[in-house]
Formats: sequence, structure tokens, C-alpha cells
Amino acid sequence: MESGNGKRIGGGLGPRMSELKAFDIGALIGGAGEAFVLGIGGGSDAIGAFAVASAIARAGGRARYGLCVSEKPAGYPGFETIDENLYLRGGAGPDPALLEGIWSLKLLHDMSGRDEILGNPPLMAVTGLKSGDAAGNARFAEEAFSRLAAHMRGSRLITVDMGGDSATGGKDGDGGFDRANLRALKASGVRFTHLVLGIGCDGETEPGDFSDALDRQEEAGALLGAFELGDIADSMRFAEEIVPLHRTPNIISKAKAELDAGLPADEPVEIPRHDRKRIPRGWLAGGLAFDGGKLV
Repeated sequence: MESGNGKRIGGGLGPRMSELKAFDIGALIGGAGEAFVLGIGGGSDAIGAFAVASAIARAGGRARYGLCVSEKPAGYPGFETIDENLYLRGGAGPDPALLEGIWSLKLLHDMSGRDEILGNPPLMAVTGLKSGDAAGNARFAEEAFSRLAAHMRGSRLITVDMGGDSATGGKDGDGGFDRANLRALKASGVRFTHLVLGIGCDGETEPGDFSDALDRQEEAGALLGAFELGDIADSMRFAEEIVPLHRTPNIISKAKAELDAGLPADEPVEIPRHDRKRIPRGWLAGGLAFDGGKLV
């Protein structure tokens, strides 16, 4: 695989991914300037978004992070409304009992100890309805993303998905939350770069199906290349303190530690979630970059 400056680099990403063009993640991070990093699929995507935003801050840029969530009938305890369907986490956390069963909100509150790293709390965008037809849901999400763009005030938008079901469809197919959000964001006209962190770590896609999906994205001109996570993965290590070991950030951290210890990148690793698919270890500590406007 070639690096961003045309040099050859090793096959640390394992089979198939090492054959792809290398994406210069350092140039994206270092050149982001002022950026908003958005977890596109809820849940642990917040940790991936935080890790990328932290890397931008270390490189001298200014970054905020946020998360897309679906509509919560019980409301959004501990969050302040800043616009229709846009919320900012407040300083004091709510009674923990109010967060029972609301995984994404609980996670964002549990991450409050990291606020000093970026100097700001996360923003949350409600982009999915619990009911309604597909067309109505799509319009709802497009409007939410348009309002989000206005609040970004010219910041570069980077979206993040842990695992890659946003590119492959995963277990939910094209109707999944990640895919629906990316379609709506693309339709809203907002320009963005989309990152998949920990290729296959969500355990939703077989390696062969993942390769087929990448072929489709490459043919559409959307696939920009692959990269090793490096210190982005290191910025997720705190996740073991707040989420179970079978969650995607901890799967990524474990794979990177094993690679650093000399275990082979091409060895299949069983993913401890969903259908327990077997994914090459190198994929789990790698990433993919896409031109959001060309995703299919």
C-alpha cells in the first residue's frame, strides 16, 4: 500500500485493506483547522468521534464532537435545547435513574470527565423518528442536518462510524440508522468526510461482503483509502472504564495492543458481539475514509 506521499508502507492492515490506496489521515487531522466530528450511528460512535476530535486538538486545531441519536420518548435528561432537535449536554448530570435504558445519552454523560481535553461538551442531533414512513423520516433527518450545519459556523464536518455498517449496510441493510443518516446528510448538501474506525469491529459484516461493499464504493469514487488508526485508537482506551469489553472501542484497543505485541495482522479474530464474525486483526486497528458526497 502507498502512503500519502507515494511511498510504500507495510501490510499492517491485513488482507484486502493493505491493497487499497493509503489515506493520509495525518493530513486530514493536521489540516482540519476548525472541525466538528459527528458520530453518525449513535452509541459508541461518540467515543470514535471524541478520539478523532482529540487528535485534531493535539495537532493544533479546534474541534468539537457530537452524536446522532434517534428520538427518545422519555426526553433528553441533562441536555439543553439549542435548536429544534439539537441539544447540548449540560454541566451537571441528571439523576442516573432518568438515564436507564437510554444508552447513548448515558454514554455522553459518562464521558463528561473528558470535556477538559476539548474544552467543550458534546452536541447531540436527533435525526431519527420512532415512527413514520421512510420519506418522512428522511425529511426529518435532512432538516436536522441543515440546522446542525448552521450551528457549525463553517467548521469542517467529519463523520465517524465504528465498524463500517455505514458502508456495508451491516445487519440492518440500507434501512439502518447509519445508512439513513448518511443519505440524509448527503441530501442536505453539507460537505463531509466520512471515516470508518475499526474495520469490521461491529461484527455485522463478513469479510467477503465487506470487500464487495468497498468495491461498490470504489467504483462510485467514494473510497479515499485506508489507514492505520495509531494514536486515534490510543485515545479510545478510556472506554474500558465506561463501556463493556464487547463494545467496539474496546475491541479496537485490544486489537491494537495485540498488533503492538507482535501478533499477526492477517489472523482472524472472533468479534464478541452479534454473530461473532471472524475479522482480520489488522482491520480492527485500521480505518477507511470516504468522500461523503459520493457514498452509495
